[in-house]
Amino acid sequence: LDLSSHALAPLSELPVHEVVSAVHLIADLTLGLGRVVHDYLATPPHKAAKGRTYDLAF
Repeated sequence: LDLSSHALAPLSELPVHEVVSAVHLIADLTLGLGRVVHDYLATPPHKAAKGRTYDLAF
């Protein structure tokens, strides 16, 4: 059993008295394509309707 040290979770400092069981999994956790909820790169409809091609910087 090998526990690596980590600043936020110091599990390696816990004593291991006995290993009762162990499980090793190999899994593909790839998510499906899903759907776009909000497109942050799309031009907002109010800007496209006015025909402006510039924005003011403050």
